[in-house]
Amino acid sequence: MLLRFKYPSHTTYFIATIEAVAKSCGVEVDTYYSYPYIYLRGDLSEEFVQELEKQLPNSLFLEKVEASEEFAGQKPAPLPNNVGLCHRCIGEMLDPASRRYYYPFTMCNACGAHAPFLQHFPFVRQNTLMSVFQPCSACKKEMASNPWREDFALISCSQCNIPVRLSNASRTRVLYANEKEEYKELFGYVAGMLRDGKSVYMKTLRGSYRFYLAPKEHSKALLVRPSEEFLMLASEKRALFSIERPWLHLTHNSGKVYEAAAVWDGFTTLLANELQQYDVLYFDEKFQADFVLDFDLPITSYTAPRLFINKHKRCFQVGSQALFPKHSSSEHTALYSDWALYDGIVDRVEHFDEIAAKSVITFKDEEIEHPRIVRKDFAAILLKGVLRQNMHTGSAVGVYFGDEPAFYYLEDKRTTKIFTDLHIRSSPYEVRTSRSGAICPKFYREI
Repeated sequence: MLLRFKYPSHTTYFIATIEAVAKSCGVEVDTYYSYPYIYLRGDLSEEFVQELEKQLPNSLFLEKVEASEEFAGQKPAPLPNNVGLCHRCIGEMLDPASRRYYYPFTMCNACGAHAPFLQHFPFVRQNTLMSVFQPCSACKKEMASNPWREDFALISCSQCNIPVRLSNASRTRVLYANEKEEYKELFGYVAGMLRDGKSVYMKTLRGSYRFYLAPKEHSKALLVRPSEEFLMLASEKRALFSIERPWLHLTHNSGKVYEAAAVWDGFTTLLANELQQYDVLYFDEKFQADFVLDFDLPITSYTAPRLFINKHKRCFQVGSQALFPKHSSSEHTALYSDWALYDGIVDRVEHFDEIAAKSVITFKDEEIEHPRIVRKDFAAILLKGVLRQNMHTGSAVGVYFGDEPAFYYLEDKRTTKIFTDLHIRSSPYEVRTSRSGAICPKFYREI
């Protein structure tokens, strides 16, 4: 039997879920990836199909599942995730009988923020910040027997834990969590301080923020569950609580627009669980707080994706980073700002131990020294990319609004800068049709 999932994303956590379900059901399956599809082949039992339907996360990228007559693509290497938690891991954190009870670093192969712990590829334990922690005997056994944590590089629990500490602002009083019961006590103490009107600056796997209960002028909203305080479309609710956990702009009943996110990791989930009477908490990026909740690992958090939704369309803000690392079909090596494409992976530059290249192509404004530099125009490359993405094959005129607007003409895959030192004023402009039929604005030069 062949199935294919339409899944226009280059991330791999969805594949990890499929493979874990197959192993838990004792089913042999092959999974392959060819953008925008994930292909699944095997003797798919009814038990497996039902369990897969139960376990697949709510994802922004899953569009449909259908029978397939082809089986194409390649099996991608596992990459560290950068997503929210699955219901299994949340269940463990809230189960008093679990050795991960209130342990905020709970995650598995299919969920959680792995990438902040990565030091360099490949994604194995010795290449992560967890290399200094030895798994306990229970975790070692789990790595060999639990389909969801088989060979999981970041496995840990309250027995082989990452310590967490809570201190007051002056650091004169400190509460440590090193044992199973202490984690529950610590989050309960934080919740009590918030109820008393205090604030807590908390380090999470998506960055550090100051949390409190009463909104302030520049607050962001942390949703524990869909709230009647906010006006939300059904598509916004689905996106907000998807495994990708994006930021959205939501309108409050008061008319104020908040940047909002749902609980995104173990820290925010456990804090919200201690404050179940509240549907919404508030936070910002200011450091001044009454208490600080912290841990010693120097993680490198990624910026969450920002999603914009209207009635018919949705789009991610350019620069959304929580969907990285990801695979690329390109065989090229590329560097841009803090990001690199190397060996079929796109991620932060520091996560590649070495990057080999015969020559380096940079954009004109980048200060990179190398004996073989080829400089390219960023705006021209961007124009080509936009046209290619929209399958435009003819000629076109594009405008790039950087520090100063730049005008480019593209024909036969050649890009020419057609204006320099041009200033645009806001007066009306005339629209005329070119000989090729394209609509072209007639711009006016300031005198």
